[in-house]
Amino acid sequence: MKSTYEIIKPNPDQDVMIHLINAETMKASNFPIDTTCIPPHWHRSIEFSYIRKGSAKLTIQNKTRMLHEGDFIFVNSAQIHQIASDNLTSEVLLLIIPYDFLKKAIPSIDSLVFDIYDKPYHPMFFEIFDFFYQSLTSPKEYDKLKIDAYVYMLLHILVTSYQIENIDKSYISNQKLQRDMLDYIETNYKHDISLCDFAERFHLNAEYVSRLFKSLFGVNFKTYLTNYRLNSSMNDIVYSKKS
Repeated sequence: MKSTYEIIKPNPDQDVMIHLINAETMKASNFPIDTTCIPPHWHRSIEFSYIRKGSAKLTIQNKTRMLHEGDFIFVNSAQIHQIASDNLTSEVLLLIIPYDFLKKAIPSIDSLVFDIYDKPYHPMFFEIFDFFYQSLTSPKEYDKLKIDAYVYMLLHILVTSYQIENIDKSYISNQKLQRDMLDYIETNYKHDISLCDFAERFHLNAEYVSRLFKSLFGVNFKTYLTNYRLNSSMNDIVYSKKS
């Protein structure tokens, strides 16, 4: 499993993944609760989360938003993003809608981009996530039926109320370049990679790549590579404890 490309596994007997993230659940999963930052990564699913407590800093394409209790975290399919939070006090209700489900429900999903921050949150968002929380904390026999209905309702609201029109083609190409860069680091981080090696892989000048990388990810190439290696080592330790 790649660390930059995240593989999404739905909940058992469900088409989506719903998970409550707080200090207690992270401790139960043997994840270090003092870890406050999920490094830049991407997945083909839509990520839609509700901040029940605390705050989070969401970075997408080097644009950062500070989000607080009562706000939503939204990440489009294939969008590179980074999330930082105080895991000791925050509580986030996470919804992941897998790509296969999206593609079946919305065949044109690959060409669609949504922005929930350009206008007020739809009132149904709160009702839907309240039910998702109840389905985790006080599950009932037929919850899955209502979960499925609510997920389709969320998608309908996104398509009809939050879809961005006339997407610039450069946006799509920049997204692909970012994913290719992170995938290269994921594949080669255990080797001695220099900025020149990295630039050569993308047939670009090293000085230009240095500026480009900083503009895309908010940190320079060396800092990102170092942080990625540290994060990977930490994950190795965590998962070795589980096995």
